[in-house]
Amino acid sequence: LEDKFTLMAETIDKPTIIVCDRGTMDISAYMKPEMWKEITAGVGTTSEKLRARYDAVLHLVSAADGVELAREMDKKVIQAWSEHPHLRVINNHENFDTKINRVLQDISNVLEIPQQVVEERKYIVRLTGVIPDAIESDITQTYLTSEPCSEVRLRRRTLNGVSINVRTTKKTLPNNEQVVTERQIDNNLYESLMRQADPYRQSIHKIRKTFIWRGQFFELDTYLAPCSHLQILETKGIADHEDVNFPPFIEVVEDITGKTEYYNYNLALKK
Repeated sequence: LEDKFTLMAETIDKPTIIVCDRGTMDISAYMKPEMWKEITAGVGTTSEKLRARYDAVLHLVSAADGVELAREMDKKVIQAWSEHPHLRVINNHENFDTKINRVLQDISNVLEIPQQVVEERKYIVRLTGVIPDAIESDITQTYLTSEPCSEVRLRRRTLNGVSINVRTTKKTLPNNEQVVTERQIDNNLYESLMRQADPYRQSIHKIRKTFIWRGQFFELDTYLAPCSHLQILETKGIADHEDVNFPPFIEVVEDITGKTEYYNYNLALKK
């Protein structure tokens, strides 16, 4: 069905976006891994090939997040897509318009349409317990030499033994808008671009745990280098008027929202 829509889009002489309500990897969340492998092998494909069909994946947290079954299915679907380089999780906002506006913002980012810079809320925290059903990945982030008002980074994220490389460029425009370009790259290009590493910055190494708590999506980064003993919790897509639903296993130490010294770009600076 998706292939037929793609063929139709290629006949149109205007820019066209194909939006799929559900994607092929969703199916894997509803069956055992053995059955999924049997089905994909039977039609001559793999999970990696299926994920690669999509430029971006937007997961809208279920409005029934308070229901145990809905929570479990949300986590399984996110897990199925977790190796996609452009997975975005949209929170379960009370106001549905807020949820839709977030979707449009993320689609605009994929299309590289300039967007107003939005500060996600960030906190220095201490992890005091186990995070239930967290997705854990190992991240190495290196900044490259770049032009003024722009930031270029390479990120290698390893999850479930699979590494994905992404080159990201952020360009800030005079009107405080930003254009973000993300491209997945192969290992050869990654190694080649590493020769352009900014000599004034070190690579950042951190462990990231992502999770949903009471309808809100969080990223917890534990830094290993160049700084250690630092844990930063970042919210994703929580509107200005909304309260943050801090989980009981997180102790907030300091609100660092907007404090530039805690941006990764500045944490990487050689002392």
